[in-house]
Amino acid sequence: MRTISLTLMLTFVASSLLSFSCAPAEDAVKRGNDFLAASHYEDAIQEYTKAIELDPEFTDAYIALANVYLLRGNMRLDENQYDLAESDYDEALRLNPNLPDPYGNLGISYYNRARGHFEGGQLVAAEADYKRALQLNPGLPDPYSDLGHHYYNQATRHLDDEQLIEAEADYKKALQLNPNLPDPYLILARAYYNRGVAFFVNREYQLAKVNIQKAVKLNPTNASYKSKLSEAETEAEAQRLKSMTTVGELMNLWHENEIAFEDKFFGKRIELLGLVESVQSRTLEPGYRVTMREDFSMVDCNLSESHRAKVANLKQGQIIEVTGTVDSGFIGPDLYDCQINRVYDVRN
Repeated sequence: MRTISLTLMLTFVASSLLSFSCAPAEDAVKRGNDFLAASHYEDAIQEYTKAIELDPEFTDAYIALANVYLLRGNMRLDENQYDLAESDYDEALRLNPNLPDPYGNLGISYYNRARGHFEGGQLVAAEADYKRALQLNPGLPDPYSDLGHHYYNQATRHLDDEQLIEAEADYKKALQLNPNLPDPYLILARAYYNRGVAFFVNREYQLAKVNIQKAVKLNPTNASYKSKLSEAETEAEAQRLKSMTTVGELMNLWHENEIAFEDKFFGKRIELLGLVESVQSRTLEPGYRVTMREDFSMVDCNLSESHRAKVANLKQGQIIEVTGTVDSGFIGPDLYDCQINRVYDVRN
């Protein structure tokens, strides 16, 4: 597996001493050779580096240093220290670009380690090692077909366990690695749809909507999915509106117990639903005041000048949905720093 032996390396280094011209540098290389013969790579690197510092034009010292990095890289590769081996190979080739290419063997090692990850079900680690292996040694067999199959099978197991998000991610990965695999998305769409219908039956309409939306995205031509999605969206919106605080409810809570109301609401941002009663410019500071009502209850919603476009289009009797911070008003609570979330076409 190794491209150059320690004996040959030492023979080359010894013969190159004939060209040395700096005695201290020559001594450093000789000491480096002794360390190298004993496989004391760190000490050899230190001596060869010292030789270069003593004589920066000492070509053979660079070659000797490159060789020891190559040998240490081989040793680290044998010990499965792939990152350290690659670092040594990089340094060896930087010092001596004419060295035999060591990356082919490193690629094979990454490939073999990837196979071990693959067989152990560690797909992310396997994919990373396969990728690095092919970068180092492009002539290796393509591993991605098998890896794609493995992701596909793992996705199917997730699907059986109703882990739909995990299943979708693995199916996507499988098709990226092996585009020839069967299209799994119709099956996945059906799973999302069935789960959405289960939520719908339990009147959890928001969750139903999210899951059926996913089904429609995966299978956009299915008319049944689209029809059920429309139902889920309608019910989810109705449920959301029903859960919102109305102007009348807010004022009733205030009338029942002002102290408890302040403790619960003051300084908090809430969503509020009501009818537009009037729209005015504020007199003491820039901005607008929209008075919202429900029956005889009223709450002022104060907005900044940046909301002019929305405020200008409001009409009395429109239903609006706002978000604002609760604070004390002239008679009762008002909302400040308001935002208009939605204006409904229905007018009362």
